[in-house]
Amino acid sequence: MDMTAAQQPFVLFRDDPAGREVLFEQPSEIIASDTAESFFPALQAAQAAHESGKWLAGYFSYEAGYLLEPKLRPLLPVGRRAPLVCLGVFDGPSDTPCPAGRRRPATGRSSTPGQAGRSRITRNASRGCTGISARAIAIRQI
Repeated sequence: MDMTAAQQPFVLFRDDPAGREVLFEQPSEIIASDTAESFFPALQAAQAAHESGKWLAGYFSYEAGYLLEPKLRPLLPVGRRAPLVCLGVFDGPSDTPCPAGRRRPATGRSSTPGQAGRSRITRNASRGCTGISARAIAIRQI
């Protein structure tokens, strides 16, 4: 399936007070987990990508915390609308600035100033998340 630039997966971290943003685009892989059974293999894949020198950008859902504590695992909510983890694997941050009106597929929202502090996730039914925009103070290789 050939995607337009607006449909390509990306992660945008914005620090509006400092006027900075860091864009990650064109992931070599997307690591995503929707189930408890696939969560720890996804963590192992993320660790392997990190150890090979890749950058990871994405998110862990709040509910992923249930899986990190054995006593809470049985309480993992069912019917979640977002993956437990969704990480893009990148060579590094992009040198391309994110255009001020880049449209998010399926939501119609754009990355305009004044929307920092909100996280927006757009999903691609065939592969988990396609775009994440979140406010971040700092970013570094993990």
